[in-house]
Amino acid sequence: MSEKTADSMPVLQQWKLIAFAIVSAILSIYLTMMVMPGVGITLFVLLEAVLLYFTLPKNVSKRIMLLLIFPTLISCWAFITHNDTFAFFNVIAIVLMFSCVALLLRNPNIYNERQFIAAVISYAFIPFNYFGEFFNMLASDRAKKTKYVSRIICAIIIAIPILILLLAILSSADPVFMQILKSFWRFMINLISFETVLKIIVGAIIGLYFFGLAYSVCVPEAPKVVVSRPSNISWDAFITYIITILVLMVYTFFVIVQVKYLFLAPGVLPNGITHAEYARQGFFQLLWLSIVNILFIYLIMNFTQPKNAILKKIKPWMLMYSCLVTLMLLVSSAYRMQLYIQSDGLTRMRLLVVTFLAFEVFGLIATAIYIYKPKMNIVLYYAIVTLAFYVSINCMPVDSIVARNQIARFIKGDSQGVRYVTTLSRDANRYLEQIKDDARLPEEDKKLIERKLSRPAEWIQWQQWKIGSEKAIMLK
Repeated sequence: MSEKTADSMPVLQQWKLIAFAIVSAILSIYLTMMVMPGVGITLFVLLEAVLLYFTLPKNVSKRIMLLLIFPTLISCWAFITHNDTFAFFNVIAIVLMFSCVALLLRNPNIYNERQFIAAVISYAFIPFNYFGEFFNMLASDRAKKTKYVSRIICAIIIAIPILILLLAILSSADPVFMQILKSFWRFMINLISFETVLKIIVGAIIGLYFFGLAYSVCVPEAPKVVVSRPSNISWDAFITYIITILVLMVYTFFVIVQVKYLFLAPGVLPNGITHAEYARQGFFQLLWLSIVNILFIYLIMNFTQPKNAILKKIKPWMLMYSCLVTLMLLVSSAYRMQLYIQSDGLTRMRLLVVTFLAFEVFGLIATAIYIYKPKMNIVLYYAIVTLAFYVSINCMPVDSIVARNQIARFIKGDSQGVRYVTTLSRDANRYLEQIKDDARLPEEDKKLIERKLSRPAEWIQWQQWKIGSEKAIMLK
């Protein structure tokens, strides 16, 4: 962007953008840059949303900014739980959600386009193009600005030797004042460390990024979002449908086997396999197959355009049957997972899989609707379902739920999951406290629990506060 573009913006708006960048940098350093940040991250995201609202001009339709509730909810992971497994992906998700809001503010109707998701990802890089505009605004050569800036610099240069002389005289006159001055000087020397410099640099980049995001909405010329258009690829409908029908025949046989041996289980399984062993195997494979099936249905809808009347009639029925088969795979996977949890209890992965299965059903329903309404933006619906799933797992105290389940099983006599609980985050500590003196615990497990509980609290600043390990329900 040229300097002319910046100058065409009202002066008040320019100063609002500059202030937004500086405040964003300061907030990012103060609220998020420490070991194991907690509630500070949520406050930072929330404050950024509020500041962005007041920074943008009044002519911008700000109802779209209600979408910023989603990055705020995602950021709640920071103080709900000590589990930081998704921390890196959460940062990316939060950036993409801010990018999505900025893109919609620039072009409210772009969500109807098939390339909307790609446009959001592309727009996330737009703010980097506007870093220079921040300095152009500060270094503008308007007469008033130059006059005041030069006079301020002149005053500071003249005042420095006067202040040094005055401090020296006052220090010699009062030993207490001298000690305070020395303490302040030592504090300033300790403050200027490599870590501090690094925080300032990262904070400045964050501040400039949010400046660029707001600037991209305010600038008169809409930034160009480069999105590659899909090529006109077309699959042979006849060949594709034959392959699909053969695959569905295999799935049909598989579904019959599931109904007979998994759900009804009338008798002994082949080769001496027990019903429990049979039920607890294969849920991950079936989960992946269900995802592949949904993707395959989407590809057939988009890349096969049959001209034959018979093929046109076959297409929706064939794809609806594919949806039905996929639903059976989901039911089978969920049932196997339920039996696995009943046998061995919850783990992080099992809890996440159960949650994902629930949301995948919504994705499958959207796919079934898409088969009969091909003009709907199915990619947007998939994105909404994915976002809802991601928000839910970030607002869910996963480790706390898993620990409660496993410790409840221990109290009832099943101790196989206790050692796994000791590998979880501090969210599990309150539940381990309830059994640390239990006589049924093996000596090795007692040592693991003592070692975990003896670790000091990880937060010493209020920005690091978390509620994940503060509450636990007493188990009986």
